[in-house]
This record gives sequence, structure tokens and C-alpha cells, in this order.
Amino acid sequence: MIFGNKFVDNSDRNSVVSIDSVSIKQVSCVKFLGVYVDEKLSWKIHIFHVSAIISKNIGILSKLRYKLPSNILLTLYNSLILPHLSYCAVIWGSSCKTHLDILLKLQKRAMRIMSGTNYLAHSNPLFILWRKLKITDIYKLQTAVFVYDHISVTLNNNLTSFNNNFCFQYNNKQCFLRNNCNKLIVPFSRTELRKNCIKCQGPILWNGLPENVTTNTNRGAFKRHLIEFLL
Repeated sequence: MIFGNKFVDNSDRNSVVSIDSVSIKQVSCVKFLGVYVDEKLSWKIHIFHVSAIISKNIGILSKLRYKLPSNILLTLYNSLILPHLSYCAVIWGSSCKTHLDILLKLQKRAMRIMSGTNYLAHSNPLFILWRKLKITDIYKLQTAVFVYDHISVTLNNNLTSFNNNFCFQYNNKQCFLRNNCNKLIVPFSRTELRKNCIKCQGPILWNGLPENVTTNTNRGAFKRHLIEFLL
């Protein structure tokens, strides 16, 4: 697979790679650990597959809406829909709004089915009622937790591959617990693809969180406060 945007030279795309005189098949997308990775890193194909699975499961939810109580419908949502939205969302959740809107519309449909409301009912109160995050907020949650974990490891002087990527503007270990000191440096990004990677989106998201969230030194408390903020 040759990664790049639409401006990549066609001669590069048609190049032949061989190992021990055996040509390696060139593809535009491959499934890797359950995630469809495409050559443009747009995640469009992965989102298409996820939406197809969720749409089918929403059909099941719709047929059972009048036969099962609301708590069982919530259990079905948590088992048939939520895992597909949450799996590796930290990787593909930075896709463009047009692609993510497909999943968000399906989520809204599921909320309305579970609540027994009209198909045009406003969905925001329903997400709050069921205490469920939208796909965009699931991505924010996983990204913020990812950053928090690596910051915590860094403060404890343990080495990770992201030690040099999530750096405080004030290089002081004590700043993690102080107001206005826990802002991260946002790396320079020339392209939208670079801007959407976790090295850039992580600090951008972290810096936009309130201090009562980012100053938590307990992971569980951090996650709880973050979910409340997103809801």
C-alpha cells in the first residue's frame, strides 16, 4: 500500500515491490486488527463497514422496541452498537465530519427507538437521558484518556513512545497539579491529515478541557469528570 493524497504520482502508485523475486500485491485498503486502513487514511471504508453493521443491529432494536422494556433495549445498545463505535475510535474518530455524520445519524436513530419518540425528535436530551456519548465525544474521550495515560507515565519518569510528543508548555513536574500550567504544546501541522493525527489532536483537545478535569491525578476520577463534561 502506498500512502498519500490524491496528488501522489500515478507512477508511484503503480510501482512493483518484490521480495525474493515474488511480487507483493498492491492494495488500496487492508483490514488490520479489525480496522480498515485505506491509502489516504480517510477511514471512509472503515466507517462504511461499521455503519453497515450498526444499521443492521438497529433494525433488530427497532423490531424489539415494543416487546422489551427500556433497560433491556439499553443492554442491546451496549452490546450490539456501542462496541462497534468504540473499537479503536481513537484511531479513526478523527475522520472528516461528513463521514462521522453517517454514524451520528445512526446513533440518533437508536436513541429515538430506545426512547419511543418520534423519528424527528431532538436527540440531544436523549443522549443525556441515556448517558451515552456521541461518536465525536467517544473519540474525544478515548483521545483524552490516551493523552492522560502518557502524561502520567511521563511524570513518573517511565519511557513511552509518546514521551516527546505530549509536552507541557511549562516544563515542570509540579505544574500537572497547578492551574494554568497543564497546557500542552501543539505541534505545527501543515496539512489537514497531519492536524488530524493524535500528536496534534491530543494536545488541542487537552488544552480545551476545563481545569477541574485535567488536574485530576486519579485516572478513574479523570474519566468520570471528562464524561460528565462531554455529556
